[in-house]
Amino acid sequence: MCRWAQIDNCMVPYIMMHYIPRYLGLSHTASPARRSQTHAESGFTLLELVTTIVVAGALIGLVFLVAHPKDYAPQQHNGSRWTDVAQIMQAMRAYYADNGSLPAGLTDKATPIGNAKDMLNLCPAFVPKYMRDVPLDPVDGGQYAVDDCRGTSAEPGKYVTGYTVMLAKDGTLTVDAPSAEKGQAVRMSQKF
Repeated sequence: MCRWAQIDNCMVPYIMMHYIPRYLGLSHTASPARRSQTHAESGFTLLELVTTIVVAGALIGLVFLVAHPKDYAPQQHNGSRWTDVAQIMQAMRAYYADNGSLPAGLTDKATPIGNAKDMLNLCPAFVPKYMRDVPLDPVDGGQYAVDDCRGTSAEPGKYVTGYTVMLAKDGTLTVDAPSAEKGQAVRMSQKF
């Protein structure tokens, strides 16, 4: 025990042992109940975390139900149609450059491209020299062939492109995609 005369020498160890640990929350003299209460206040319980996650998930789900994501399928289909119409027109130009005329069977009325009745069969004229296969509309086109529109000798190809072609009396060729969506006109014209 320190005497009053030695208070300076005794106070420093006493302060270091008792007040500094309490100030830092490291008191060795705290009761077990006090320690568990301090520990419980330092974080979230499992129930609180689960409740927060469930509420956040419900809010995110509600946002998706209210604000439907935009449907881009019609725009993608029309983009494919633009590519297909351009490919058919490019094959027409190449055929005209090589032969000096357009393929036989073009009329001044929009004629569907395919090999069914009342359709214009462009497969023999274009495949494989000007294109690998005839393009098909992403919604209305269909092909029932082994490899391409030509098929094989045992099973000839059957196809319907979903596109139309028309040669006006003034020599303007128009390739059209009549199934274009969202009111968009997908067609190309060129005078030959």
